Amino acid sequence: MTTAEKRAELLPGGYGRSSFFVGKPPPRAVAGEGYLLRDETGAELIDVHNNFSVLLHGHAHPEITAAAVAAARRGACFGLPNAGELEHAEALLARVPWAQQVRYTNSGTEAVMTAVRVARAVTGRDRIVVLSPAYHGTADPVLVSSAATRGVPAGTLADVLTVAPDDVPGLRATVAEHGSQLAAIVLDLVPARAGNRPLEAGFVAAAQMLAADCGALLVVDEVISFRHGLGGVALSLYDLEPDLLVVGKLIGGGFPVGAVLGRAETMRVLDPAAPDALLHGGTFTANPVTMSAGRAALDLYDEAAVARLEALGARAQERLGAVARAHGWDVVGHGSVVRLAPQADDDAARTRLWWEAYRDGVLLSPSGVLSLSTPMDDGVVDEIAARLDASLERLSG
Repeated sequence: MTTAEKRAELLPGGYGRSSFFVGKPPPRAVAGEGYLLRDETGAELIDVHNNFSVLLHGHAHPEITAAAVAAARRGACFGLPNAGELEHAEALLARVPWAQQVRYTNSGTEAVMTAVRVARAVTGRDRIVVLSPAYHGTADPVLVSSAATRGVPAGTLADVLTVAPDDVPGLRATVAEHGSQLAAIVLDLVPARAGNRPLEAGFVAAAQMLAADCGALLVVDEVISFRHGLGGVALSLYDLEPDLLVVGKLIGGGFPVGAVLGRAETMRVLDPAAPDALLHGGTFTANPVTMSAGRAALDLYDEAAVARLEALGARAQERLGAVARAHGWDVVGHGSVVRLAPQADDDAARTRLWWEAYRDGVLLSPSGVLSLSTPMDDGVVDEIAARLDASLERLSG
């Protein structure tokens, strides 16, 4: 057994996150710059994994790095609120005009957990509706959306109802039967587990109306899709103002982050001075390094940058679509997040493609998702398509 194999045994299965799993453990990352990543073997890859879309500006962006380093030099975290939190909140809320307040967390998972607790506190009800398939992190109340429910108490599962994406009759029937018990309807507007396609506008409108009619809160999860518009797809695609908006990933500039946004009347249950306020903590929540790096990332992603990256995504879908179809695969997605999918759902084929793409110098996510980053241009997208053409050729040969 090699030294690397022995060290890998320090982690269950050799992995620190189950979501990385691609069979045997792959080489470990050493460094990254822009859209390139280097692993411990010296291999250089075009990174379209980007840590599950977190690295919107690629690796080690100089402005984001400078902001993080400057914040760390002033103090990595404090036992007091910090000014960086307010500066970040101003920048974030400016993108979502209907929202008045924000509460930060350390991850998208924690932000969804917090939003569900807020909805339950506001309504005094327990049950929630989620779409399935969908993904909202690894908190017990929403794992049923991804069917990964081992270890989740039966009582928790009983409070979670599922509806298929775009199934308006199913949603109506669920609300008709359980509406008086519902605290929230939770939507991912571009559900990755359902093909990275935006929900139909009619379904979203029905969810908003049904939530309002039964007194539940509409919770929208844009941890991933917030990149698709200056204020996310809720505004850019649907002109939607939910009761609570959950965001994360890009807003941290590559550091751990999540956030819940809402109107003051809804968010007041998080006010620690309010009667029966919800307890919410987190030792590293809204730490100044994340807030400073995240503020820099937001400032860099202005309207022009959003438009350019979304246009680059359209080019990627066109170029990769031609390549994929030639080898019996499909390309689905929206904007700058694209997914290569076998025409027959096949996890083994996705894993084989991951390794073939790695061999050709492209780092995909295990599910075949490509998340583009702002350092990329048309030439990089064309190179990705050419390399994946070779990968798919070997896979189908």
